[in-house]
Amino acid sequence: MTRAIALALMMTAASAASADVISLDGAAGANAQTGRIAGGAGGDGGESLSGVNGQAGADGISDSAQNTEPLGGKPLANGGATGGLGGATSVNVPTGGAGGGGGGATDVVSANGYISSAAVYGGNGGKGGNGDPDIDPGEFFGSGGGGGGGAAAAVMTGADSMILLSSGGGLVGGNGGAAGYGISGAAMPGTGFAASGGDGGMAMSVLGTNMTVVISDGAFVKGGDGGRGGAGDTYVGAPAADSGGAGGAAISMSNGTITVADGASVAGGYGGAGGAAGLAGTHMGLGGAGITGHDLNITIAGYVAGGYAGDLTTRADAVLLTGGVNTVTIEPTANIAGNVVAAGQSTLRISSTVDQTLAASLFGDVGGSAKYQGFTGFQKVSSGTLTLIGTTTAVTPWDVRLGTLSISSDAALGATSGDLTLSNGTLRVTGAGFTTSRNVSLNNAGGVVQVTEGLGSLVVNGTVSGSGGLRKEGIGTLTLNGVNSYTGGTQVAAGTLIGNAASIRGPLQIDAVGTAQFTQETDGTFSNAIVGTGVLLKEGAGRLTLSGDNSGFAGVTSIDAGTLNVINNTLGGSVRVTPSATLMGDGTIAGNVTVYSGGTLAPGKDKPGTLTVGGDLAMNVGSVLRIQSDSDGQHASKVVVDGAATLNGTVASVEANGNYSTATNYSIVSARGGITGSFSGVNSNLAFLQPTVTNTGNDVVLTLVRKDVVDPGTGTGSDGGSTPTDGGSTGGSSGGSTGGSTGGNTGGSRAMTFADAAGSRNQRSVANALESLGSGNALYRQIENLADGQPQSVFKALSGEAHASTVSTLRTGADTARALPLEHFRSNLSANLLAGAPTAQAGTSDVGSNLSALPSSSAKPLWAQVFGTWQTFGGGDAARVTQSTSGLFVGGDQAVGGGWRAGGALGYSDTRSRAGEVSSKADIDNYSATIYGGRSFAAGVGKLNFLAGGSYTWHDIDSRRGIDTSGFNQSLKSNYSASTSQLFTELGYAVPVTGALTLEPFAGVAWSDMRTRGFSESGGSAALNGEGDRNTLTTTTLGLRSRTAFTLGKLEGTLRGTVGWRHAFGDVITHSRLSFNGSDSFTVAGVPQARDSALVEVAADVALSRSVSLGLAYGGAFGGGNTQNSGMLNLAWKF
Repeated sequence: MTRAIALALMMTAASAASADVISLDGAAGANAQTGRIAGGAGGDGGESLSGVNGQAGADGISDSAQNTEPLGGKPLANGGATGGLGGATSVNVPTGGAGGGGGGATDVVSANGYISSAAVYGGNGGKGGNGDPDIDPGEFFGSGGGGGGGAAAAVMTGADSMILLSSGGGLVGGNGGAAGYGISGAAMPGTGFAASGGDGGMAMSVLGTNMTVVISDGAFVKGGDGGRGGAGDTYVGAPAADSGGAGGAAISMSNGTITVADGASVAGGYGGAGGAAGLAGTHMGLGGAGITGHDLNITIAGYVAGGYAGDLTTRADAVLLTGGVNTVTIEPTANIAGNVVAAGQSTLRISSTVDQTLAASLFGDVGGSAKYQGFTGFQKVSSGTLTLIGTTTAVTPWDVRLGTLSISSDAALGATSGDLTLSNGTLRVTGAGFTTSRNVSLNNAGGVVQVTEGLGSLVVNGTVSGSGGLRKEGIGTLTLNGVNSYTGGTQVAAGTLIGNAASIRGPLQIDAVGTAQFTQETDGTFSNAIVGTGVLLKEGAGRLTLSGDNSGFAGVTSIDAGTLNVINNTLGGSVRVTPSATLMGDGTIAGNVTVYSGGTLAPGKDKPGTLTVGGDLAMNVGSVLRIQSDSDGQHASKVVVDGAATLNGTVASVEANGNYSTATNYSIVSARGGITGSFSGVNSNLAFLQPTVTNTGNDVVLTLVRKDVVDPGTGTGSDGGSTPTDGGSTGGSSGGSTGGSTGGNTGGSRAMTFADAAGSRNQRSVANALESLGSGNALYRQIENLADGQPQSVFKALSGEAHASTVSTLRTGADTARALPLEHFRSNLSANLLAGAPTAQAGTSDVGSNLSALPSSSAKPLWAQVFGTWQTFGGGDAARVTQSTSGLFVGGDQAVGGGWRAGGALGYSDTRSRAGEVSSKADIDNYSATIYGGRSFAAGVGKLNFLAGGSYTWHDIDSRRGIDTSGFNQSLKSNYSASTSQLFTELGYAVPVTGALTLEPFAGVAWSDMRTRGFSESGGSAALNGEGDRNTLTTTTLGLRSRTAFTLGKLEGTLRGTVGWRHAFGDVITHSRLSFNGSDSFTVAGVPQARDSALVEVAADVALSRSVSLGLAYGGAFGGGNTQNSGMLNLAWKF
């Protein structure tokens, strides 16, 4: 089967009805004359006489021209000839197939062309030959020949050239030739094969680069139709049939521009009908695309269609883009039959020169039901309005480049991953509006957002970026919630724009019918200029700071919630402060300021400052003026009014966030136009100071003095008179008048002291020391300006009680230096004798007696012990302390004669002490040395055990205190040392109960002397100086110990237990003597030592060999709000 398609650029042909030659003068750009130009006929295919295929029909003759001279006189372009019949047969040899039809012919032109009022046709393909009908149908078969392919009407080559079709001119691709039919023999039914019809030729094939095709003024371009498929034999059986040829594309092009003007048409060829199999038609050919190619810029204002398939139902794509970078522009007059399918980076441009409405479902992904498929970008161009209705789930990023894109739902713009870009275009939102999370870009001249309905709302939760600006139009509301970065500024021409300092960007213009609302839930700063005559609205609980030059604003600012802070510059227009809102800052309000009931005016910002009002100030009943002072107490917040000030029963609020001085009078309001009315009172949260305000001329002056407290009488009933007013049993009705003849002092009021606000003995002690600093001291002034409820927490933080608590907790580390060595010494003192070697070995030695046969002590003289303890200390006037200690002790003891043993131990431990309530900690290194001794005396059925010793521990203390409360933020540190000396003794009576169990009641006494060295903290005004101090403590302990032997497999061990009661006396509560720089000394108490504690201990030792033992122990002490838990691991050796 043979198909031939000639692809060249045809610009001349001969009419089937006339032999006239049409000349095209390329050099002069001459038009083709009116007429029909078509290909001629080719020759038939040859027959095969020896059982082989017949030869194909000849191709039409192609002509080639460079379009540099007229084409007249050149040979005519011919169509392909019909194929020959199948070859004749010989006996028992099947016939050959019929010849295929010839291909159509074209001419080639490689320069500019202009076709007007002429139709240029590509040559048609020849018909394929049929199988030979004269052969014996009972024995042999022959197949039909394929139809020849149609030729392109025109093929353009070269570069930077243009072809223009106008005035009814056109290009039509050659039609494919029909296929021949096959013949089947009876001996081989069903094997007479048909062939496919020839494919239709392209009307125009553009092979050059940067080429331009313009089709206008009623011109047309049509692809050739496919040829009909061949039929199988209709006489015997049901031989196979083949498909119809595919329709040719109207235009095939790459790297160029195509314009289809209004009135022009471009259509792909129809597919050929399928051949008959037996008597039934099948295998229809597909239609051709209207336009196909890649890297194209296509504008469609006329008719573009894909050709129908052979079934006349299925239509091919009107435009098929196979890749590259493409742009397709659809004008309002466009009439497109078939889909527009894109690959690569392809942009669809909808040109709305007039208003039009399209369904969003027209735009979708490749393979779906949408008309426009596979585009990666969508542009709205021209000045009209495009309305998208319905929805699509495809990603359709829109760029509104001119005119208006109108939608009523976010889904009209496709999936939210597709961004929206405004490039000098307008997005119009109709209806109730919607919320979107898609991102928005403002390019070039920016864009406009219209929300047309009064209750309509567009909420943008995505980001808005780009170099353009945003203009809000329409009476509805636009809300920007993202953190945006667009730089072209913002204009509210109408309606309401809602955002915050992070979402509204660039200079802000608010027109007369516009409102810009900053909903500031957290603090933010808007530093750009604000101009216009509309309304600036502050909402949200946060603070909005305006730091730009807003003097060009002449509208109204309404603070409806939170705080508006105007700093450094001027805010033009007038300001109103509504209930629960605050105006603050040190800038200027150009117009009038009105503070409504519940509103607050707070000159200054985070420190005192002056707020200037260019017009009048009106503070309505229930409004508040909030005042603060600077750090040196010389200045307070102030309002300067260029006009008149009206104080209609407002309240001045003096807050504890400054450093007021009782020696200074503060002017808080100054009005050049005079003051009407006065403050109805002063609200203050100061703990120690009482403020008052008075009008003095054009000023309101604030003064502060110490508060008064009632000082009750101190007389007793026995000393005073018979009535309460005489100082009787209650000391007087309001503090008492003069008492009786011998009792009662004078009651009444007095100035409040710091100690009056203290809540404990430690707090009163530090409060008196702070009072002694005097008013010239910064720390004193800071305390004097505390707010109600703050003094007690501040006194506790400043007290330095952690230093006293450290002394108390240090005793735990020192106690370890006594307890651990004695436990080992006690075991060795009561150790049993171990049996010697068998006496049978005694006579085997040549060197004296064999000492191994003698009994020996089970004592382990040398030992090492790792330990850890965890304690909590509470109660008393100090904060709860948690502490952990870990360390290592090594020691040993030895018999020294007469039944006495003596030994010593060295140890190191690390203590970490924490008092979280007062943000204090201490890291302590402890170095200990212990000596001890004792003897066991036989007494009745048991043994009397006596132990005594002494220890010394050196402590290196690294202390840290953090003060972060009520305006204090200091980190204080100090390094100092302490030492603990101890003497101790114990007496116990061990009684064997069974062969393995021993009980031992005991009594012990220990005395400790702890001495701390002086120190000075660094890090702030609250730093303390500590004096050297001494604390002594004596403890007595009564208890019962038990000891029993056990066997664990082949190992032997000892299990020990202790219960007891310990009583402490002496300096149970430790104290530290401290002072601030320049203050009197004061004493604070730390956490107390428990006076009475329950003791418990459990321990187990296992003999690993005759000379080595390993042990674990737990000890606990509980009482007086204190707990102590300890764990120990010990290893002992015998030498």
